[in-house]
Amino acid sequence: MLIPLTTTAPASADQPTPRPSAAPAQALAAPERGPVPAAPDPGFVTQCENDAEARTKEGRVFNRGVWCQNIGRVMRTSRGTVTVHFTALAYADATDRRVRVFFRVNDYETTGLYTGLTNLKMRVICEFDCTTTGDDDSAKDNWLATWRGAEWVSWDLTSPDMGEGDDHVLRHKWNFLANIGRNNLKPGVDFAMLQHRVRCDSAAYFRSARACVNDDVIPFLTYKRSELPELTEHISRAQNAPSETFPNRGTPKKIPGKYTGRWGDPGLHRVPYQGEVWKANKLELERIKHGRAPYGKPNDLRPKPTDKSYDLDEYPMASTQEGLADKAGGEQLTGNSSVDWVDSGQNQAGGRLLKDFYARDRILYGQHDEFYVHIAP
Repeated sequence: MLIPLTTTAPASADQPTPRPSAAPAQALAAPERGPVPAAPDPGFVTQCENDAEARTKEGRVFNRGVWCQNIGRVMRTSRGTVTVHFTALAYADATDRRVRVFFRVNDYETTGLYTGLTNLKMRVICEFDCTTTGDDDSAKDNWLATWRGAEWVSWDLTSPDMGEGDDHVLRHKWNFLANIGRNNLKPGVDFAMLQHRVRCDSAAYFRSARACVNDDVIPFLTYKRSELPELTEHISRAQNAPSETFPNRGTPKKIPGKYTGRWGDPGLHRVPYQGEVWKANKLELERIKHGRAPYGKPNDLRPKPTDKSYDLDEYPMASTQEGLADKAGGEQLTGNSSVDWVDSGQNQAGGRLLKDFYARDRILYGQHDEFYVHIAP
């Protein structure tokens, strides 16, 4: 895919369209999160270069850990055009407040007065207290013919240990800035590419207390019907037919958290395990389970099946602000939740997947990370 660029100042780079989070499990496998690599993994690069979404102007994000793009950019001036076909990746460091950006030119075409001896200089612009290292590397300022097929070049974007709240949350925007035609007599022409978002934090409740994520995407957890049929049936009913869920007091419910691929839909927000909100959600679950006041009526919970081992599942989960005890800032429970008996093994497997999701996508406590639940076949 070729994307035309017009001359523009760095600060006016296009804004990305919000994208869904990392693809479901059957799609490309992202590299394990860890420190940023010295060079991209060749196997993953090949997968990225063949991925349809990576060939869009936004590129593709995998589990918030790696962004990749394989595309052609058309830069047009009064002197002609330069089309650069490149692969780029941005690895968010899982052990430090850093993102490493890689860039490689695969091929190019020119028209008009531009040739293989036309100079291409690449820079990375990072905003909001972000520091870029690597702009002065001579390998990033060469003839087009020298760029083609050369080794990867890279930049490090670093975020200071400061920001919002105890987790020191900072969000940054970065983009490539290409300059063509620069020489000793002329400054060349700048072309700003699409901006991308990253978020860095110092949340001490993760394995690494300092890390970054690619933040262009909507985080969501996927549960598969084929693997967890009873658990997914409960969640799907809560998301799509809340009037059919327990407890049922005859009042309308609007249960949040369904993944639609759109920003702004009511989502879920993580709270600390064994924290005040978690304990309140679990207490409410125990009241429903044992029929304690104000529960105990037939519409509060269906009878527990006796054919195998069952757990009382709750949605939204106890580890979210929107759980059973949610009052949305008021004095009364919202009631926008559901409980049902599900197979014990499935319920526990769902809990493990949730725990893994929190760690892999680095879901922060509170309002910093709204996330969703997707039910897949």
